[in-house]
Amino acid sequence: MKRIGMIFALAAVVACNGSGSGTTLQKVTTYPGPVDTSVPFPVYSGCEAPATTYQRTITVDGNAGQTLQAMLDAKTILPGDHLIVKGPQGSVSASRYSQPGLVDSPEWIWIESQGATFTKFDLRDISRIFITGAKVTSSTGNLISFAGTKQVVLADSEIFGTQDSSGWDAAAWLAAPNGINSDNTYCISYLRNKLINLRFGMSIFTRGQTSDVTSLRALAYQNELRNLSGDFIRPNGSNITILSNKAYDGYLSAGDGDANHDDFIQGFAYPLGIEYSNVQIIDNSFVQSTDPGRSFQADYQGISVFDGNFTHYLIRGNTILAGAYHGISMYWGEDGIIENNTVLSTYPGFARNLWISVPKSKGGDLSKNIIVRNNIANQVLANSDNTDVSYSNNAMISPSDAANHFEAMSVINADYDLRLLMNSIWYGKNVGVQ
Repeated sequence: MKRIGMIFALAAVVACNGSGSGTTLQKVTTYPGPVDTSVPFPVYSGCEAPATTYQRTITVDGNAGQTLQAMLDAKTILPGDHLIVKGPQGSVSASRYSQPGLVDSPEWIWIESQGATFTKFDLRDISRIFITGAKVTSSTGNLISFAGTKQVVLADSEIFGTQDSSGWDAAAWLAAPNGINSDNTYCISYLRNKLINLRFGMSIFTRGQTSDVTSLRALAYQNELRNLSGDFIRPNGSNITILSNKAYDGYLSAGDGDANHDDFIQGFAYPLGIEYSNVQIIDNSFVQSTDPGRSFQADYQGISVFDGNFTHYLIRGNTILAGAYHGISMYWGEDGIIENNTVLSTYPGFARNLWISVPKSKGGDLSKNIIVRNNIANQVLANSDNTDVSYSNNAMISPSDAANHFEAMSVINADYDLRLLMNSIWYGKNVGVQ
């Protein structure tokens, strides 16, 4: 890929009824959880930011045989510690059983990596953990796991299965480790991390079934995900904001033995009947392949919820360049807005459309009170049964005609500059990513 000429607005995520042409249904409301991106370590609204001062600073140097795990085992790490970590560190794990004093820690612990390398982080039940600059790599499992934790910030770290995956075959891609997994973790921020050469990228899950438990208050901001063979991001809970992330290059197809239908962002609510609310997917970009000549090409879907009821959702300002059919597909759902997204097929030979759709659920449940406006897509599919869905000012541009509307839209060269040409009929009409 030579270029993507999109400008992604990083303004405060607030006025969710949006602006521009098209009918506004005033009864639609969303609750975005404003994110202050002017601070170095933003958190979801209502969550704690990491501390800026600490009780003591301790250096943990793996080159001198000192490890973070040994200190945890000795229970010498205390709330309010700033740990400067260097050298090889291996695996780090802690839970309520091994570290009961950190379960409701009254102060933050900052794990600042200065050239430290880890094989895994597995942190359960503990509170107020701030990790920066870590390099985490291993060949199996979840490289970073949080379960039952509260107030966690992971920033500016690199999580990877290998530095160079060019020699991987299909079996290696299928067996690759996963990046970050959080399970019933509350007030978590993933900031500016790089996730490279992995199976699945970033998963945010809840096992709860009531609104007080499913409200995760999670933020994923400005992460870069590259070279994955499964789903890139899974936001499965309430009060989750996925903001300004960039993702590139998905690997493996069904023909390579991969049974997973791959998505850039996929949500699902189980068991069916659970409602997730206020998932915000804003200003993200996804390019399925930046090298049409490489091995193990895959056909990815964009942003999708096929199972479960998502309410008060906002999908705005995302760029999806992919080869499967579902660009943005929200089966079921209530009180949602899908606006100013650009969704275009990169399937060779103009053979497929990438669409935006709001279908019925698999069980026949109709969507309620959804706005679809100001988007660019190959198709916008209107389900005649879903009469409570409003469509306005959506530009439909066929794959074969796309090159006539954008500065550059060449699948064969992976050359994309998605600014509309002045001679396009859609120029100046407030469609697509602004």
